[in-house]
Amino acid sequence: MIFLLNPPNALTFCKLIFMRTHFTLPILVCCFVIVFQSCSKSSQDEMVLATPSSDVINASVSANSKYELNLDSYGNVHISKQALHSLVSNAALDNKTGKMVYTYVPDTKFRGSDEVMLTSIKSVTGYSQSGCNHTSTSSYVTNVTKYITVKFSVTD
Repeated sequence: MIFLLNPPNALTFCKLIFMRTHFTLPILVCCFVIVFQSCSKSSQDEMVLATPSSDVINASVSANSKYELNLDSYGNVHISKQALHSLVSNAALDNKTGKMVYTYVPDTKFRGSDEVMLTSIKSVTGYSQSGCNHTSTSSYVTNVTKYITVKFSVTD
């Protein structure tokens, strides 16, 4: 024969459910907040690829003379579309100054308009912050492309 000192009844069962609900729910909410804590995201601008910018330079050149353009601030420069009416059209380091220079000398008998397109690729170092409250800082290097169009007007 089994004797129960406190036989289970409906009131005990209701107390059990009441206690379980009132203690379990706050604990679950706290765990949810800790685990799924939201940190602020970085700017969406960092994820957008920038469109290369362009510069247009209008230059007047006398026949049988030399035009030089200092390209030192543009970084690594190469010619992407060569001038059609030139004796000399090149981008290179100047031997005297060590700076990047574009040199143009028109054909001896040419008068009119000519054009060259240069492409500049420059490495830029940036810094980004991540983590909650931006506690982690990291650096990154990105290449910035820029197009330089030089429009020549060759006159006497």
